[in-house]
Formats: sequence, structure tokens, C-alpha cells
Amino acid sequence: MTVYKGSTPEWLLEKGVDSVAVGGDVFPDHNNPLFLTYHERLLRAFGERYAGRPEIDSVDIGSVGCWGEWNTACCTGPKKEACKRFFPNQKNKLLITDWYFQNFPDTPLVMLVGGPVEYAASKGAGWRGDCFGDYGTFRPDWNHMDNVYGPAVRKPVSEMHGRRPRSSSRSARTCRIGTTGDSTSIGSFKKARVARFGF
Repeated sequence: MTVYKGSTPEWLLEKGVDSVAVGGDVFPDHNNPLFLTYHERLLRAFGERYAGRPEIDSVDIGSVGCWGEWNTACCTGPKKEACKRFFPNQKNKLLITDWYFQNFPDTPLVMLVGGPVEYAASKGAGWRGDCFGDYGTFRPDWNHMDNVYGPAVRKPVSEMHGRRPRSSSRSARTCRIGTTGDSTSIGSFKKARVARFGF
């Protein structure tokens, strides 16, 4: 079995998918038609193997951007502009999201706040926050809870009032606590097995 160090296989880049080097990895062009073809094939293959299996609690709609988290946060300096160009446009964000629903029809789906969560929630997905407990970690006037999760989820949650999402993520971890930058796992609210696919 071939194990790839990075998230995008070198053979795919060699077929002509443009990318920008980011740290020890690459940020591929998510709008490249060839990338999209193989992205869909990957999700179809995973769906054929894992959709509806009882040992899968939920599948994270998370194969886009840095760390599969629907962002370009790993891109800094002059690379930031290239990553913005390579980040999926709105049409492709929705297309990729739809592939998860097509390939995992009987598996609960969740999406990290940051992706097209309103669209995913309207189709029945749950949403999840990546962490909590990062008050003041990145800078004193910014944190995930007040600046990302709250504003992002108010609208889809209010529009879904009276509807029960197919899933909701209950796993949680802290971002980074204190000044040492250590990550501390705090367990989960329920025992959850979430499948996540990188590409």
C-alpha cells in the first residue's frame, strides 16, 4: 500500500494539477477539472466501501482547503493569494458538498463551520466546531467561539428551526491552551467515530 506524506498524491500533481507549496505539504487547485474528477472518484470509492456501515458514526464533509477544514489558514505571505485562487469557487464548493450526499446517502454527515455549512445544513447535515477554549490564544480580540462559530451557525440553525438535522457532531477538543501552544485533548461528549478523507 502506498502511503502519501502529503494530502494530495504526487501522481495527481504530475497529471497537471497546479499547486502551491505550503509548509511540508501542497495546496492544490481545487477548481482544476482534473482535480475535481479525482476528488469525486475518491469520494465515490469511499462511499462504496463505507457508506451506511454501522461502525461509522458520521462522515465529515471535509476534503477542501488546509487540513480539510474549508480554509486557507495554512497559506501565509505571498502564497496566500495563490491559495485564494486555488480555493474552490462557490459552484465547486456546492458540487463537492453534493458528492458527499450522493455517496453517503445513509450515513450522517457533518460539516465544519467554515465550509458552505448553511447549504449542507439545508440538505440535512449537522455542523461542528473544530475546538473551543481558545480565548486569547491567537490574539486578545479574536477567538473561534465569538468570531467564527457563533456568527456562522446562527442563520442555518434559525432557518432549520423545527427540523431535525441528520446528524450533529459532539466530539470536542481544545485548540491551544496557554502560551506554550500545547494542544490538550479533552475527550468527547459521546464516543464518536468520524471518518475524514484528505485529498
